[in-house]
Amino acid sequence: MRLFAGRIGGMRKAKSPSERGFDRYDKRRLTGALRRVTDARTYRRVQAILLVAQGRTVAEVAQITGAQPWSIYAWVRVYLQTHRPDRMGDAPRPGRPRVAETLTEARLVREFRRDPMRLGYNATGWTVALLADRLQKKYGVAISPRTLRRRVRDLDLRWKRPRDVYATKDPNRAQKKGGLFVASNAYRSGRCCCFPTPDATILRWFPPLRYAWGFRGEQTPVKITGQNAKRVLFGTIDPRTGHRVVLRRPRQRQEDFQAFLRELRRRYPGRPIWLLLDKAPCHQAVRSQQLAARLDILPLWLPKQCPELNAEDPLWKELKRLIAANRQFRTLDREADYAERWLLGLSPTEALRKAGILSDDFWLKAFL
Repeated sequence: MRLFAGRIGGMRKAKSPSERGFDRYDKRRLTGALRRVTDARTYRRVQAILLVAQGRTVAEVAQITGAQPWSIYAWVRVYLQTHRPDRMGDAPRPGRPRVAETLTEARLVREFRRDPMRLGYNATGWTVALLADRLQKKYGVAISPRTLRRRVRDLDLRWKRPRDVYATKDPNRAQKKGGLFVASNAYRSGRCCCFPTPDATILRWFPPLRYAWGFRGEQTPVKITGQNAKRVLFGTIDPRTGHRVVLRRPRQRQEDFQAFLRELRRRYPGRPIWLLLDKAPCHQAVRSQQLAARLDILPLWLPKQCPELNAEDPLWKELKRLIAANRQFRTLDREADYAERWLLGLSPTEALRKAGILSDDFWLKAFL
């Protein structure tokens, strides 16, 4: 009889939850933990233990969860030592210590939520390289962009496109959504190229949207007022020295282009200037041509639809990405101030590199 104790009909009798060591509170603990857990591996373990605590056999639990029976026995044994579901996560893995232990998740999130412009950076949003520079300056910890990008993704931050959100909604006026971005029709605006090479771009008060880091599952809002205005920036870069000139104008009429010609002559006195221009109306205006002749400025006409021949155009793109995107400034002139400060604050080498002039494929390289 002793040989068959604990057996029924020659089959092993399944142990009850109390015989395994479960108490009356374990089901409640495991059910609550199952609602809170986010890790898939931990969820599977807690689910298997809960099924055993509910009276299921290990074979049944293995069939339901897809886990091996010996794994389930091990999970139950570990749980019954403490009766704490939070101990069912993965143990720390062996290997090299984590880089930059002082950069805790709370510190990373706190720095990410700060405004880079208020910290002295000429950018409206954080990039990985910019955030790495900030962390090194504040905490004295050097962290590679690759490691920081992995840490940022662990915080559920994703590189995504934000959306416009009205800062103050007018209940008496219908809200219109999207559509007013910093125009990429700067390609069609007064584009010029010369020695020095000028170009013009349009800054609109309504901000363009560019991809930025944001928490997964949350929209990345860009507060707007619903109002719009524009300023035109005429700029030049000398392909030999990297010297830059910027002129801000309210519009892009022939009078504004003529003011730009006078500014060029004032900044580059005593020598002829060759301008590579497209056939925009303000460039071809009779008065503009007459003024250029009096100022000893020779226009050379570019082929149609050739923005790649414009050395200043890449600088405008970078400016809009860093300064104008994803933020509506309090005033349009303040946005233009930041834009001018960024453009003139580049070192000559940085400006030439961003403009593509240092490239071996630059089309005017033979003339430099």
